[in-house]
Amino acid sequence: MMLRSAALGLLLLGAGALVGCATSTPAVTSQAADTPRRPLSARERDAAAEAYYHYSVAQMQAQGGRFKEAIEPMREALRLDPDSAFLWSALAQWLARADQPVEAIEAARRAVQLAPSTIQPHLTLADLLRSQKKYAEAEAELERVIALTPDSEEAYLTLARYQVEQKSFD
Repeated sequence: MMLRSAALGLLLLGAGALVGCATSTPAVTSQAADTPRRPLSARERDAAAEAYYHYSVAQMQAQGGRFKEAIEPMREALRLDPDSAFLWSALAQWLARADQPVEAIEAARRAVQLAPSTIQPHLTLADLLRSQKKYAEAEAELERVIALTPDSEEAYLTLARYQVEQKSFD
C-alpha cells in the first residue's frame, strides 16, 4: 500500500514537472523561426537532389528485378544530372539486364568519358564489351584499369577470365 502511494506521488510529481516545462517559454529563440517560410518554386529546387529522387525510384524498381521499368526514371535522373558517371554506369548495367546491349555500351562509354581515372566505369564497360564478344576492346579497358591501379587484383583476374573464355592460355 505504501509502495503504491509512493509510486503514485512520483508519477504526479513527474506529470507536474512536464506540464510546467510545456508552459514555459524556450530560453533561446531562433531568428529563422520568426522568418515566414514559403515553398520553393520548381526552379529553385536542387537538380542533384531531384536526380537522386529519380535514381531512388529506379533503384527500387531494379531491386525488384524490373530493369525495364527502372530505365525511365534513371533517364530522368540523368537529364537532371548529366555529368554523373555513377548514374551512367548504373544505367549501363540496367540496360544490359533489359536486353539493350548497344545502349548499355553507349552509356558505359559515357561513364568512362566522365570519370576516366575511376576504375569502376572501365570495369563496367569491359564486362559489357565481353558480353558482346568484343574481347579486344574489353581487354583494352582492363589494360586501362591496370594502368590506373597496378595493384588491382580484380582487373588481372577478369583479364585472365576473358582469355580463358577465348581459349587463349598463353
